[in-house]
Amino acid sequence: MWWSDNFLLRCDYDSKYLEGVPKFYREMLDYFKELKDLYQNHEVQNTILFNNKNILIGGKPVFYREWFSKGIISIEQLLNETANS
Repeated sequence: MWWSDNFLLRCDYDSKYLEGVPKFYREMLDYFKELKDLYQNHEVQNTILFNNKNILIGGKPVFYREWFSKGIISIEQLLNETANS
């Protein structure tokens, strides 16, 4: 599943896009995100592609199951060794 292995916790999510998640858990995710943002190293290439509030298509975060199943989850994995697409 896309949410297993703490995947969601590594995403740059916005809880308003997490459909079907009870309010209590959305609030906990918001608190965790606030704490994480205080200490996170912001290297763009390590940015998680999915459930990312900054990568929207049609106003919603994207999730491509096929990419995820092939291990593609970060921008870094879409770049070649010279950091180009």
